[in-house]
Amino acid sequence: MDMSNKSLALLLVAAIIISLGATIIGLNRLNQLEATGMATGIVELQVNSTADCRVDTNITFGSSAQPTAQITISSEKNNAGIPSDFDDCTTNTTCQGLQINNTGNVHLKINFTSNRNASTLLSQTVANSWFQYRVYNGTYDTPRVEEGCKNITAGIDWTDIAYNTATFICQNLTYQDSNDMMTMEFNITLDDQTPSGTKTATIVVDCGEA
Repeated sequence: MDMSNKSLALLLVAAIIISLGATIIGLNRLNQLEATGMATGIVELQVNSTADCRVDTNITFGSSAQPTAQITISSEKNNAGIPSDFDDCTTNTTCQGLQINNTGNVHLKINFTSNRNASTLLSQTVANSWFQYRVYNGTYDTPRVEEGCKNITAGIDWTDIAYNTATFICQNLTYQDSNDMMTMEFNITLDDQTPSGTKTATIVVDCGEA
């Protein structure tokens, strides 16, 4: 039986409507499935705090003949030539300062202890000899860089080193790699009565979380 064009058109429209209806129903059911099937996942990690530091440089003044009068050598100056022949610490990195580096991931409070003071280092009375330190923010470079202890209040002037006594030098040494350094400089005064031999002081740096 032949169908008229009008009948075919009606059937086509009906098919489209049925198809759209099925699609809408299917999408609605899919949304319902997604809504009821949702879940939450968590990504978690923990970074533990590490309070740690390192002494990057030591100080070696070299050697000299016995002085004929009282002299002071310093990690900040040229000690070579008359009246002594110790090293030039303005150019020689072996005696330019004791650099403290925060190698952890928290701010640090810094103290130090020395196993020698002036009399035990030089085997003399304190009246004739001095062993002193002072503290700077940053490295020993000129200008100083990597400045990590920005509020130094102790040891900014030359200060006598105490024997076997914890001495505070920094409240908050920061830990970012570009700003995590401070420097200790040293003065030693000796005279013609100083006994011969190698004089060594061990500086123990204590780094605790600020």
